[in-house]
Parts: sequence; structure tokens; C-alpha cells
Amino acid sequence: MKIVVARDISTFIQGSIEDVTKDMILGLILVVIVTLAFLLSPRATIIVTISMPAAIISTFMAFYVAGFTVNMMTMMALSVAVGLLVDDAIVVLESIYRAIDDGYAPMEAASVGIKRVGAAVLAGSSSILAVFVPIAFMEGIVGRFFYQYGLAIVFSVLVSLLISLTLTPTLCARFLRPQSELGRIGRIFDNGYQKLEAAYGKLLRGALRFRLVVIALAVLTIGVGVFIAGNVPSDFSGKTDRSEFLAEMELPFGVGVEETKRVGSRVAAELRKIEHVTNSFITIGSDQQSKVNVIQFYLTLTPKQERETDFLDIMQAARETMARAAPEAKSFAVMEVPWISGPGFGNLDIDFLIRGSDLAELERISEEVMQKMDAEGIFVDIQSSFETGRPEVQIEIDRQRTADQGVSVRGLASTIRTLVGGLDVATYEEDGLRYDVRLRLEENQRNDLSKLEQIQVRGNRGELIDLANVADINVNSGPAQINRRDRLRAIDVYASAANGVPLSVATEAVERIAAEVGLPEGYIGTHEGKSKRMQESTGAIKFAFVMALIALYMILGSQFNSFTQPSVIMLTAPLSFIGAFVALFIAGQTMTMFAQIGLIALMGIVMKNGILLVDQANRFRDEGASAKEAMLRAGPIRLRPVLMTALSTIFGMIPVALSDSQGSEFRKALGVLILGGLSSSTILTLVVVPVGYTLLADAQNGVNRLLIFLRLRKPAQRAEGDVDRRISGPAAAE
Repeated sequence: MKIVVARDISTFIQGSIEDVTKDMILGLILVVIVTLAFLLSPRATIIVTISMPAAIISTFMAFYVAGFTVNMMTMMALSVAVGLLVDDAIVVLESIYRAIDDGYAPMEAASVGIKRVGAAVLAGSSSILAVFVPIAFMEGIVGRFFYQYGLAIVFSVLVSLLISLTLTPTLCARFLRPQSELGRIGRIFDNGYQKLEAAYGKLLRGALRFRLVVIALAVLTIGVGVFIAGNVPSDFSGKTDRSEFLAEMELPFGVGVEETKRVGSRVAAELRKIEHVTNSFITIGSDQQSKVNVIQFYLTLTPKQERETDFLDIMQAARETMARAAPEAKSFAVMEVPWISGPGFGNLDIDFLIRGSDLAELERISEEVMQKMDAEGIFVDIQSSFETGRPEVQIEIDRQRTADQGVSVRGLASTIRTLVGGLDVATYEEDGLRYDVRLRLEENQRNDLSKLEQIQVRGNRGELIDLANVADINVNSGPAQINRRDRLRAIDVYASAANGVPLSVATEAVERIAAEVGLPEGYIGTHEGKSKRMQESTGAIKFAFVMALIALYMILGSQFNSFTQPSVIMLTAPLSFIGAFVALFIAGQTMTMFAQIGLIALMGIVMKNGILLVDQANRFRDEGASAKEAMLRAGPIRLRPVLMTALSTIFGMIPVALSDSQGSEFRKALGVLILGGLSSSTILTLVVVPVGYTLLADAQNGVNRLLIFLRLRKPAQRAEGDVDRRISGPAAAE
């Protein structure tokens, strides 16, 4: 006997963690390059480089205290947070660097730099926390799944904030020096940035001249983003190549274990001939009903990195092989290994539940639905939970005839149950074992309809009456089982979406088909399984989105002591839609629950840019500048930190978005969405936020002037009234 490991999921998990680690390291390298390109200072770059491992190590310490493990979700959170880990440090470093350029000594520059941006850094980090805390505490399976993910990013942002306010200024005060003469490459980069800053200044002045045009274009951009969002299909988690898949085959009812084993061995041998299939493992009767005519196959593939063939194409080849190798099979299906197990998570994509009172009507409806689904061409592995083919003797008692002949229906049913089903009447022991004594007809009599018809019961007048005189006896194929949901009989229609068909498209097609079939009154069709979980996850994520919006508004309102300025900063969120959904559309990604989480995360990330602009403009207004003048000065000053933080996050996302490693399908949509959304939002924020800021300031000034006018007018009217009363009094009498 040889024992082999049939399945080892640890290899996939370990490989995924290693690949995420590689993506994270690549992201860190890109972030370092961004810092060097903008600051042109090796010392400043080294300070940022030191901050990154310090933040990561401290985050792992927080993991240890919280009892988190190094798993796919925590590592994915760190890969997403790579750019965020240095955002605060970059803003603080750039501010200190600018203070040194202004003539401050390094020690004094560290203090001045922190004072200039400390509030903005705190508000920016708080905006990230405001979106990820609701993610961590969502309800349902999605909440449990993203609990460690959300808190992992919360921990990393808190650590990043602490390091940016302590370690970064300390290192700057100790090691940062005024910029020496730049080399040839440095001068090229510096001249390029100076031209970029000058061009942005001109663009900003033009935008502030034509503010209504800018707002109209921004609204149009948001509308286009929303329109494209409607054309991006949705899915629960997407298809993931784990170098393994499952197959299931059901043989006709009544096939014994030995025949099932022979068919299973024959089919498994054919499946192993498929290119890239390395091993197979067969189980019989391991489904929920323990049917001996059902075969389950588990197949392993060569590792993803060692083949060019997509696993979905291999699964399709397996379907064709099973159909060819076992033509006697009633049905078969090929599916992914579920990465979430438990109630409500079936192996197939579609589970459409039809409920009603009449089983025959349910069978008719389900058959019609399956026929239309097959005609659509976007479904595979279509099958039903209704199973026929079990021969059974049906004895239908005629109540009228039993009444005419004086036979008790209850007594008749009891007699049939005893003679056919059997009745335990005694027990006996032998060699220490106890056996039941069951009273019933012999097997040859039970299986012979003519013998069953001769079963006799006694009528009320004492005569013996044959069963054939009071009942109809037939042999029919009844259902193997009758499922019930909420006190109604039920049939499930199962299917998987064909290759390249998103779950949302398949779900909408099923709903349309059900509407075409037309469910009679009293019959209900609902989605179960992945479709239902997708809807539930979307609802939970929408609730987290609303909670994040409320938290963001409260944090920004308290930070800027204003009820209106948070709305200007929150403009950055919808400005990211155009880039986010265009990126998903171009990359061919679906709106999975990971992408939906990324959309919430994006909302907090993009607001950091608006916070930097508004905070600096408020400082200039406190010095007496007008709103327009404040933004014209704040824009160029904040351009470099805005671009640096945005590019650090974008470059940190590039490995996530472009990765083709193990498990990359989970996080790719999230990376693509953040990459596209942050790109569009950064560009638009630099123009739209200043315009919104000045429009809001003008509106506030207009309201203030109106209030002042009303206050001045009211005393004047009161004084005129007093004069009129005085004149109409004694003077009128004279």
C-alpha cells in the first residue's frame, strides 16, 4: 500500500504569500525611486528608505499583539499599504526639505516643517482610518473575511503616522543638509520639475478664471465615470487559478458501488491524459446525500508559472473528456475548488431556487428554465436538484370505496405499513449480540404487485376485503428526495457561467429567463449560493461606504472647523470614478468584492491630496490673503508633495495590478481600481479643488454680506418706525 498526499493547500498559500512579498518589495523600490526623482537628495531618499522597513516591522509587531497571522489577507493589506506607509513621511520630509531651502538650520527646519504640515498629515491619516475601520467591522461573511485586512491597514497607517511625526523629523534634523550643486542628471530632473510647476501655475490661473467651465467638465467627468461603472460587470470573487479543480459525475439511479468505481476509474484515466493534469483523486458517495452513484474527482495541475494554458481552458477540456468517456452519465459538472466553505457557498456559480406547493409544477418550471438557460449559450454544467428514476410502488387509497365497504383508512394504512415496511415486534440475543425481529412479507411477495393486491383487510362487518378492491397499485418513478424551504417544496437549478462570462451577467440572464417563463401565483424564484452572497456582500460594502462618508465628514469638519470645507475635499472621491472604472474596463476586470473594498479605500486615499491643498490655502488666508490668492500660492507649494504621495501609492500598486503570480486574481482588480482612480483623481484634484474652494469662499462672502445688510437694514427700519409713531402722536394732535 502506498499513501500519497491528495491535496496540500499550504503550497498555494505559501506561494501566494511569497509572491505578495515580492510585489511589496518591488513596490518599495519604486517608491524609493519616486522620492529620489523629486527631491534629488540621496540623504532624503535614505531617510524615506529607513522609514519604510521601520513601519513594516512595527506593523508586524502590531499583528503579533492583535493575534493576527501572516496570511493572504494580511499580506495583501501590506502590499496595498506600501505606498501609504511612506505618504506621511514624504509629506513631512518635503516640508522640512523646503524649510531648509528657506534658510532654516536642519534642527529648526524639522520643527518648522512639522508645524506647517502636522495638521494636514494627521487629517490625511485620519481619512484613511475613517474608511478602513468600517471595512474591518462589516457584518456577515464579508466582514469576517476582511476583518484582518481592514485592521492590518489601520495598524500600518497608525505606525506610519507615528514614524512620520517622530523618526522622520529626527533623522532629518540629524542628517538632512541644504542641497548642494546638482549634477547633470539632477539638473535635468530639477529643470523638468520647475517647468511642470510653472505650467501648473498657468493652468491653475486659467481654471480660476473659468471656474464654471471647470465645474461643468468635472460634473461631466463624474457622469462618464458613473456611466462606465454601469458597464463594468460584477462578480463575487472572480476566477482564481489555484492549479486545482473539482469535477462531479452522476450515474443513473440504481448503479451500485462496484459499477460506479469502474466508471470513475475509467473517467479518471481519461482526465489524466489532459495536458497539465498531474494527478486525480476519486471519492464515491461523499456528497451531502451519500449517493453511491455520484463520483467526485479532485484534479491537480502543473503550477501556474510552469504553463501557458489558462486553467479555465483545462476545465473546459475536462468537461468534453467526461462527456466522451462516460456517455451513460446523467449529468456532470466541472468547478473551482471553493475558497469559502460553509452553508450558502456551493461549488457552482448559479443556484436558482424555485419554491411552490406542487412538485410536478416545480419540475415543469425548472425544466423550462434549464432549456432556456441552455439556449442562452453562456451557461455550462446546467442541472437540477430534482432527481427522478427511483422505482417505487405507489398505493393510492380510494376513500370512497373504503367508505362503501366499511374499511378504516387508518387501519388499512397501518396494515400496509406493517406488511410492506415491517414492524419490530421482538428482539433476541445470540453470542452477546442483540437482533431485532421484524414482521413483514417475504421479499418476493413485497416485489410482486399481484401478491400486494391480495393483501386483505377486515371490514366493519367482519368480511375480508382484498387491497385491490379499495386502492390502486402502480409502479412509478418518484423523486429520490423532496426538498423543502420555508414550508414549500423546492427545486434548485444549478449552473456555472461559461468562460469569460461574469457572474452578474449570468445572474441577470437567469432573472430574465425566469420572467419569460412566468412563475405562477404562489411560486417564488430566488438566488442562492454565490449569487446571493454577491448581493449580500454588496449590501454590506455599501453600508460601510456610507459609514466611511459620515466618518470622513466628521473628521474633516473638526479638523478645519468648518461645515462646508469638507465638501470641497470630498469632491476628490467622485473624481476618481472615471479613472477607476475606465481602468477596470480596459483591464477586463470585474467588480469583485475586493474591487468594491478598493473603491472605499480609494475614497480615503484620494482625499489626502485635497487636504494638503486646503490646509495650505487656509494658512495663507489666515495671513490675510483672499481665497483666490491663497490657492494660487498653495497650489505650486503643495504640488510636489501631492505628486510624490500619489506616485508613491500608484507605483506601490503597479506590482499588485500587473502581477500574474499565485493568487493574484484576488487582488488584481483592487490594484487596477486604485491605480486608475488615484491617477485620475490626482490630476483633477489639482484643478477642481482650488475652483471649488474659491467658489465656496465667494458663496460664504456673499452670504456674510447679505447677513450684514439685513442686520443694518433692520435697525434702520426700526428707527424709521419710531419716527413715524412720534409724528402720528402729539404732532398730529396739534
